[in-house]
Amino acid sequence: MSRPPAWPKGKPSPLRGIRHDWAGQWGGFDDGRSRLSALARRIERLELGEYPAGPARRRAAQLLALAEMTLSRIGSDPRATIRRVTALIAVADRFRARLEVSRNGHHQDFPARLAQLHREKANAGR
Repeated sequence: MSRPPAWPKGKPSPLRGIRHDWAGQWGGFDDGRSRLSALARRIERLELGEYPAGPARRRAAQLLALAEMTLSRIGSDPRATIRRVTALIAVADRFRARLEVSRNGHHQDFPARLAQLHREKANAGR
């Protein structure tokens, strides 16, 4: 059995596997193997799974994944701030509200629902 030829320095041997440049990095959504894409898919599957599939659900998952990435970079990246995380979560919540409308067929009007609960409580006490 002969040995494979020696490889030049700096070049990975195909027998040892390849360490990609993006390994350990967050990457982007365009590469399905990146950490960010994997997190977005996991959020879409686990947290948003009860909503109908579509671009709004995918975008909400992507925004929540971006918020998680930004939160992990606070302290090391000057552009990663709590304000940016809060803004990303707020936009994701707007997309989640759209999903809620598409699932229920109507908006969740919190003040009207609260008033109705108070009326029901008052009527039950009589």
